[in-house]
Order: sequence, then structure tokens, then C-alpha cells
Amino acid sequence: MVITMDICDNSAILYLIYIVKTMTFIVLIVAVVLLIVSLSVSCFKTIISDADIPKMLKAMSRKIIATIILFFIPSFINLVLDLVENNGHEKYVACVTNANLDYIKEKREQEELAKKTAKEQEEQLLKQKKKEAEEKKNSANKDNSNKPTSTEKYAKEIKYFSQVVPGVNFCNPGHTMAGYACGPTSLSMIIATFSKPSYTPTDMRNYICNKQGTIHHTEGQGLGTAAFTNTKMLSDYNLNVETLFAYGSLRPYDDANGKKVLEAVQAGKGVIVHVPGHYVVLGPNPSCNKNRVYLYDPAPSSLRGVGGESFNDCYTVKEAIRRTGTRHNRCINNQGQCGWEGAWAYSGK
Repeated sequence: MVITMDICDNSAILYLIYIVKTMTFIVLIVAVVLLIVSLSVSCFKTIISDADIPKMLKAMSRKIIATIILFFIPSFINLVLDLVENNGHEKYVACVTNANLDYIKEKREQEELAKKTAKEQEEQLLKQKKKEAEEKKNSANKDNSNKPTSTEKYAKEIKYFSQVVPGVNFCNPGHTMAGYACGPTSLSMIIATFSKPSYTPTDMRNYICNKQGTIHHTEGQGLGTAAFTNTKMLSDYNLNVETLFAYGSLRPYDDANGKKVLEAVQAGKGVIVHVPGHYVVLGPNPSCNKNRVYLYDPAPSSLRGVGGESFNDCYTVKEAIRRTGTRHNRCINNQGQCGWEGAWAYSGK
């Protein structure tokens, strides 16, 4: 990591200059002291001995001149610095002027802070790049079969599937699609209609059983009602959902909620209805008039449904619910009054 700064703002350079200044000062002081001591010794020898005085004076004069020169060296240095500064090179003068311990300490703290900040920024950038690379990789590796290819908001007809898928279990061995996948098959009809035309019940089964782990289902009982408004599923398949009603328990058919279902179908939405022990789809179809819905039952009659026969046809909402309940005694009483527990209307985003 490189921190770019002016030479006189570098603490290492300033510290080197400080050392040179200090050593120069020490050398000058020592030299002057030695010369003064030497002069004193020479004078003392002259007084107490018969030395050649003219010769001694000549030697002493040289020492005096040297001492004077040493005294004037700092002034000479300052003169040179003034000349350098006057010629537009103030930053070099600042190198010498700022070369003191307090300023050097301050610069070192600034440099450490700059290095720390730069390191944090570099680490943050690396994390961001790593995150972007992982997101790109995950996006590239995501199963294309779960990506919506169509986002038509409303439908004129629901794409029909049967829950009888030979050789496929839901979700463990012994629990066949035919026996437990009316909910996933109903959802696959919705997804194939509003989101991904190539989607199949097997794709829905894989999504629930093998991949996501967030869609509630009970093995041996099928799909839980919470799955039909699962946020992740709706996001993955670009679906809008409206809960028309959700009792949480079986109740008799009522005209008020029947009207909600009819209006949703008239708007081109697909409606999944929870009837006793089963899920069916009520939706639009070109063969139905505006007061009728088409019954898309994923189960054949052998599996307590009406799909696969002439019963998948246009009905009033009440008649469609009655037909899904009367076969194999799904009604809640002995008078053919059939109930429901919830209904959800779907459209594309």
C-alpha cells in the first residue's frame, strides 16, 4: 500500500533531517568547546613555559579563527535557507523548519490514520467485489426452470394439469403425487398460466421437496394452506395473490364469498379453493359465460375428484363447490351442502 505525499510531509524524511540537524548541532558545540579548551591550554603553557611566544600566538590565532567560523556556521546555514526560500523553494526550507519531534509525531499520527483509512477502504472494496462476484455466480447458477418467462397479469384460460404423475413421489417414497399433490398441482396450473408456460407439477414438487425448504408441507398429508401465500414462492414466480377468505376450518358455502370468487375469475384471475381434503382451481375459460367459472380439478374421480372426466366444465361457484364435495362424501352434512376453508386469487405481476 503506497501513501503519496510531499517529501517534506513524510515523517521518515523529516526524522532523517532532524537527526542530521541534531548531529550537526552537537558536532559544532563539541568542536567549539574543544577549540576553547585548546586555546586555554595553549595560553596556560605560554605563561608557565619558555615557549616561542610568536609561534604560539600564530597557532592560537588559527584556533580562534576556526572557533569564529564554527560560531557563524548556523548563521550561514540560515542565510542559505533564506536564499532558497526567496527563490520559490519554500517547501525545502519547510523540511528543515518542520524537522522537530512534535511535528514529526503529528505527521506520523496522520500517516497512520491515512494508512488505516486506506486499508479499510480497500477491504471494503474487496468485500463489495467479492459480494458482487458471488451474486453474479449465484445468479448464473440459479435453476432457469424456476425463472418466470411470462408475466401476463390476467388469463383467458387456466392451463390444466392432473396430479397423477406416474413414477414421481411427493415427497418421500410411498407418498405419490397422485395421492398427495393436489395442492402443488393446483399451484403449477397457476404458475404455468401466469408466469412460466413450460412449468409442470413435477417442477412444483421439486421446488417444494428438494430445493427451497421454506414451503410448508406435511409428509403424508400434502401442502399446508400457508404455502399458497408464501412470500418466496410469489417472488420467485412473479405472482400477485389476494386472500379472498381463509376460515382456518371447514364452513358451509356462502354467497358473499362466492361472489368474491366469481369477481376474481371475471377479472381473469385463477382462484385456488380449499375444499374438504382437497384443492381445486376455479378460473376463466372461453367456454363459460360471465356468471360461470371453469372447474379445474387436478384429481380424477378415482382419487375423489372430478378431473379427467366431463365434470371439468363451467359451473356457478356454488355448483362447482358442490360437485367437488358430493363425490365421495366430501360434504359436511347429509344434505349436499358442501363447504370450503379458504380461497386465494392469483394474477401475474
